[in-house]
Formats: sequence, C-alpha cells, structure tokens
Amino acid sequence: LQAVVVVDNQLPLGIISRATLLELFSTPYGRALHENHAVSEVMDPQVIQIEANEPLSIVSQLLTSESANTVAQQFIILRRGKLLGIGHTKDLLQRITEHRIKMARHANPLTDLPGNVPIQEELKRLKIQKKHFYLAYFDLCNFKPYNDIYGFCRGDEVICEVANLLLKYKSDNCFVGHVGGDDFVIISTCEHMISRCQRILADFETHKHLFYSADHWLAQEMLADDRKGEACYHQLISLCVGILPPALTFNAHEHSLSTLSARAKKQAKSANNGFYLLENHLIIDTQALTA
Repeated sequence: LQAVVVVDNQLPLGIISRATLLELFSTPYGRALHENHAVSEVMDPQVIQIEANEPLSIVSQLLTSESANTVAQQFIILRRGKLLGIGHTKDLLQRITEHRIKMARHANPLTDLPGNVPIQEELKRLKIQKKHFYLAYFDLCNFKPYNDIYGFCRGDEVICEVANLLLKYKSDNCFVGHVGGDDFVIISTCEHMISRCQRILADFETHKHLFYSADHWLAQEMLADDRKGEACYHQLISLCVGILPPALTFNAHEHSLSTLSARAKKQAKSANNGFYLLENHLIIDTQALTA
C-alpha cells in the first residue's frame, strides 16, 4: 500500500503515505519514539479531497496549483462527502494523457477543437452524471456566397475567428466543439449560458468588418449566385445560435438532442438577431420531418 486514509464514520480526516511513515521510522530510535503516537499526529490533513464525478482536469489543477509546494502523490476520492477510495497522481497523469491523445485524434483539423466523437462523449457523460446543461448550436448565415466571392482561404479565416470567440468561454463547465464546416456547439452547465451566447453574437458583429472589402462593407450586401445558380444580392455573413435549455437536454437521447438542435438552429437563422431559445419541444416542424 502506498497510502491509507484515516476516517471517522466514513468521513475522511487525512491520509498517511508509505513514504512519510518509513521516513519517520527510519530515523534513530524512530520507531520507539513514534510507534505509540496517535495516527492524527502523522497524517496529512491537507490532502486534496474531491468528488468522484468531477472532471480529471479539476484534480490536475489542484495538484499543480501555485499554493502547492510539492505535487502530492495521492488524493482522496469521495462520493457525496463519504470515502470512496484513493487516487494516485501517476494514474491521473496517464488518464489525462490518454484523453488528450484521443481528443487530438478526433479534433477538427482547421480549428483543433473537439469533433463529433468527443462531442457525443461529453453529452453521454452529462447524461450518465444526470447533470443539467445548455446545448448551444452556432452557425454562420450567408456563408456560401462569402466563400464563392472571397475563396475558401478567407472562409477558413472566418471559421477560425468563430472558434476563437467560442474558446474565450471554454472552461471545466463549458465544452466547445466543432461539428464541421461552419457549425459549432457549446455544451455548458453554467447558468449564465444565454447571456454568454448573446455576447458571442455581439463580439462577432464587432469583428466581421475585417472580413470584407470597403465596397462590400459600405453596401452591406454582395452579388453572388444562389444555390440554383442565379445571381442575386446576399446579406453579409452573421453568426446565429439556437439554444436548448436544461429542461430539454436533461436525460435526453442523442437522436432527440440532434433533432431539437437542428430545429433551434433553423429558427435562429430566420431570427432578426440570430438568437433563438427553444423552449417548446412539442412544436412539429413538418419540413424537418420530411427532410
């Protein structure tokens, strides 16, 4: 055993490591001096204690925080405040490394954001842990005519700009993913998600003049072929977001989330401000059903 936990009625008080105990007993007369002392005198009461359903990144941050002089080799894992077991730092590092390799393998090559596989895994994780969360689906409106006029390289720059805007809100409770093309998602347990999405849309509006020539920006429209190959004027690109609140996402199946997200995005693309919060999932969209 590398360590043992000292508990009182299933509540952890501290931890005794093998190294600490051996060091104490290896000194001259160490065993004779210390073997009758209380366990509480040699245990570490400042050991990190964390709930089992917290992300691995939380433990990593605690272990490497500036306040820690040395990296602890063990930490206590709890379930609802009661002892569940001991975690070892070497195992944690191995899991984090494996996770990063897996994320890199499934990342979008343009933005390096997690792709569809990590997105689905995050949704499954939240469902298993029975957590309430928002699902925000971002999309660029009028992006095809922009690509047709300015080329795919400039189009990629716009996509990367959207990725950078979303990454500002990435955190342990806010997952940012790139579905593909100009579609992104944010999966968040943060209660301020709606206001964050509105700020993202506003930030994009303040930056988008950088994507256009002076003539197009002054005219606020572009002449390009539509999907039927007919020339017509298009509005400038804009960012829209369709949001599913926790009332719809909680314990929802993957197919249901996909269908509702598509519905929310469709409503957002037709909204004047590019924002739509789907609150009634019983609305039947006949066009979506027949598509």
